[in-house]
Amino acid sequence: MTADPGDGELVAAAPVRSRLWMRRKKGYAPNLDATVLAPNVTHLQMQSSQAAISDDYDVFEVIGKGSTGKVYRACRRKDGEQVALKVVSTVNDDGQAMIAKAEFSLLQRMSHPSIVRALEFFEVPGNAVLVLTLFDGSPLSVTVKREHRLSEETARKLFVQLLQALDYLHQNRIVHRDVKPANVLISHNLTDLKLIDFNIGRYLPEGGALSPECTRSYAAPEVKNGRAPGEASDIWGAGLCLCMMLFGHCPPASVRDSHAALDGLDLSSVSEPAVATLRQCLVVEHSMRPAATTLLQMPWMPPEAALWDWPPPTPLDPQRFASGDQISVPIRAWEPASLPHDPRKIASAKVRSKRTPTLRYKVNLCAMLRESLEACHSIKQPALTKRLSIRSSEESSSC
Repeated sequence: MTADPGDGELVAAAPVRSRLWMRRKKGYAPNLDATVLAPNVTHLQMQSSQAAISDDYDVFEVIGKGSTGKVYRACRRKDGEQVALKVVSTVNDDGQAMIAKAEFSLLQRMSHPSIVRALEFFEVPGNAVLVLTLFDGSPLSVTVKREHRLSEETARKLFVQLLQALDYLHQNRIVHRDVKPANVLISHNLTDLKLIDFNIGRYLPEGGALSPECTRSYAAPEVKNGRAPGEASDIWGAGLCLCMMLFGHCPPASVRDSHAALDGLDLSSVSEPAVATLRQCLVVEHSMRPAATTLLQMPWMPPEAALWDWPPPTPLDPQRFASGDQISVPIRAWEPASLPHDPRKIASAKVRSKRTPTLRYKVNLCAMLRESLEACHSIKQPALTKRLSIRSSEESSSC
């Protein structure tokens, strides 16, 4: 693995990923309006490509650009549905088609309100096309530039959605690997959020490592030091997004990877619980960075934040998953931690938790959920209280 500091990207070890990096470096991007895509694509092939897309979709303006392609707003002719077409150029690089197929396979299996959904995939001469649901919004970086900064309440609501999306991914052994403001879309009314761009998203192979490939300027410290991106690096990226929401910008690059990352920010402009949440996301040591599930239980979060209830991804069909990373572990549904009720069991668990990180997590989650339950009683939310009570009673026996 090698790094090019001036280019802002890490070079992947795998051949396909190396080609992806080279494409980012050279700046290839498909253009449906161009006469010729590249010297290797004839005028007849270009016309064939445009015709294949136009047969089923009315293509409009460009709504996004990336290192490997462009995103167009389009209308599906058969039902009039507004969609987004992610057109990836495969000129001189057949590996791009495989990467696009892998992204489609990953997205098609997931169902979460804060994750973009894939509808269709097809290939035309010189291009691979992903049909995605259209989201009426703009990247977080553009939103913050327009709004200067978001209010703390707005930032909290949006950050909860981002954490819930990451929790959904991580509970199902999936890492995004490139969480950054450009890959987080915010609705124009500042109420909804979508996580996009899963072209380097991957399942976590059992006992294996993933190539360290992500946007270097937003990479976690351990990734810059050569460690493969994982769940903790996704949390780091989410922390940078939260920082941009609250303060209008990320910490300076010179101190971003140090313990003094937040020293240059006006922390007095936000509440202490918000600052505490941000500090937890930007812990330099990756092993001390909390999981998304734990962050959803922090005091800054609303009591109902951790009670998401979306179905797990559908079972994987190996014949349709055209990816270099093989799946060697089953995809599992979310399993909440066991919550003891007996004070003696809690005391015993606290002693044993010093030697068992997983148990320590369960004890902390138990305490935070119990506080949330008491808060529900005080603010008179019977439906939420009932859900918490049922979950606690059903799982108390396992501890």
